[in-house]
Amino acid sequence: MTWKVIIADDEHFIRQRIKKIIPWADLDLEFSGEAENGQEVLSLFSKEAPHILLLDIKMPKLTGMDVAKHIHQHYPQTKTIILSGYNDFEYARLAMRYSVVDYLLKPIHVDDLKATLLTCIDKLEEERIQAGQHEKLMSYEKTLALSQVLNGSLSFEQLKNRYPDFSSFSCCLYVGAYFNENGHLLLHELSGLLSKKNIFHVTFQDSDTQYLIQIFQKSPEDCAGFTLLLQKFLYRHNLSFLYLGSPFPVTEPWKPFYKTISHGILLRYFFKLPLVLEERSGTYVSASDMDFHAIRQTVIHAFNNQDEEAFKDYIQVLFETLKPSNNTRHLYLTLSELFLTYALYMEDFQSSSEIVSGLVASVLDEEFSLEALAQTVVTYGLSCLRHDKASPFEIMVSKKIIAYIQQHYQESELSVAQLAHLFQMNVSYMGYLFKKVNNQSILQYITSMRMEHAKKLLEGNQFRVFEVAKLVGYGDEFYFSRRFKKSYGCSPKEYARSAPRQNKPLSNSGL
Repeated sequence: MTWKVIIADDEHFIRQRIKKIIPWADLDLEFSGEAENGQEVLSLFSKEAPHILLLDIKMPKLTGMDVAKHIHQHYPQTKTIILSGYNDFEYARLAMRYSVVDYLLKPIHVDDLKATLLTCIDKLEEERIQAGQHEKLMSYEKTLALSQVLNGSLSFEQLKNRYPDFSSFSCCLYVGAYFNENGHLLLHELSGLLSKKNIFHVTFQDSDTQYLIQIFQKSPEDCAGFTLLLQKFLYRHNLSFLYLGSPFPVTEPWKPFYKTISHGILLRYFFKLPLVLEERSGTYVSASDMDFHAIRQTVIHAFNNQDEEAFKDYIQVLFETLKPSNNTRHLYLTLSELFLTYALYMEDFQSSSEIVSGLVASVLDEEFSLEALAQTVVTYGLSCLRHDKASPFEIMVSKKIIAYIQQHYQESELSVAQLAHLFQMNVSYMGYLFKKVNNQSILQYITSMRMEHAKKLLEGNQFRVFEVAKLVGYGDEFYFSRRFKKSYGCSPKEYARSAPRQNKPLSNSGL
């Protein structure tokens, strides 16, 4: 970061000498202006407060001490360095009262000035980090409070008492987002677009590819026009999908509207992306309307006959019949039946409906089209049919992918597309190969690795939750907490409290 500096001294030649002896580039400092009297200093501050002020103690119109007092009261973030030709204890005492960083005697020595500037920079950097941590903590707590309202453990009135900025809103709506790649960057871009329009909103991460934006408005009429705004955003973003929910009163239960959005994001499977889709109702398909017996019978028959082509043709036809339905429940139940059939064929009687449900949810999160989803279903199915054993080549490639993930899992931008580009492989083929060798997807492996290392960091009791989230590759600590709880049944804070304390600090190099 570049730190801005103002030099204030009534003598022109002293100002020029100070400018000359400061190592601007080495210290990442930027000259932001100069003044020859106290009034000029305050005038410069009224336009843009600098980070550092070099201030002569004896100046016309307004003395250096008067200026230092004003800066201390109105611009406490600015670091002031007093320059004086007087070795006067009273001046030094007053300077301390106004939080002056240092009191340098003229003529100014280069080394003394550089050392003091470095002290200022260290203080500014520390405050910047603390401010960022505070902002993250406040954002996390606000997101947690909204989650509590969603789950019914906190009322909207209680939310307003805790965060008065919600008091002026009478309605809200959800926007569900699916981003195939660069989700955090796209969410940040979309959030910035809403902020420029002065639209009050809060963002959440629901999965590795799905996000939620909750928009608050004073009246339902204010919610008009969002579709056009979102369409402009998606204009250049392929394989992205936004589902715009209907506005609802903030005093009503939020859960039903949230569930509508969660199901709505799955409608991307029935439309060409990129797309903004407004809330709609599809034809409801109940479990009794579906012929599960036919799915299971056909798949098992193909498996028993070792007929790969018949199996692949059936899956293609099955997914073709899903296209016109626009029904996410139909899609979910079909996948559930297919994966349960795979487990039964492999005589994996330990696979409970909960495990199958988790696998289905994971697959639905990762893919973006019916074609890609069908290919994943075929991949898993063929692996069962063949009782696949990986070749030495496939094992070698898989090991290289794993080794790269182990070295780079801390990077939030790590993705399947990035790995495919790095290893010069087709995304689908790489995913098939990895699943064949490791019996899980690349995304699932990345998540499990991040969670395991998060446990180690929490056990060390050296880091706070948002710091752990960042260290294992999550830019959103609220989503990290949810993923952690889903993996281990408790929140990161609860795990850290119950974990045995380590005698030695945990080194990042051990990750």
